[in-house]
Amino acid sequence: MPHIAPHALPLLFMSNYIKAYNVKHVIDLSPTPLGLAFEVVKEGGSYVVVCATKIQADYLKDQLQSKLIKGIVDKDYPLLYDARFAPEVAVEGASVS
Repeated sequence: MPHIAPHALPLLFMSNYIKAYNVKHVIDLSPTPLGLAFEVVKEGGSYVVVCATKIQADYLKDQLQSKLIKGIVDKDYPLLYDARFAPEVAVEGASVS
């Protein structure tokens, strides 16, 4: 059954809602600059947005892309994390040849 929620709700509420109801797909007809797209994606869902202007679309795309890049190297986001992209950790006593 689809969940319909007004988008004017705070991001924390929407994040908790997504987790509680295991929401996997969001179609956003009235996007705001909040990080809703990232909240959906980091939980393994898909996010589709209908933007009024190219400027709005570009802004939301850049915002999501920036957060995804950070999430890929952060172990706190297990569905996004990829060790191949994580910064190398220096091993104590190791020498570089």
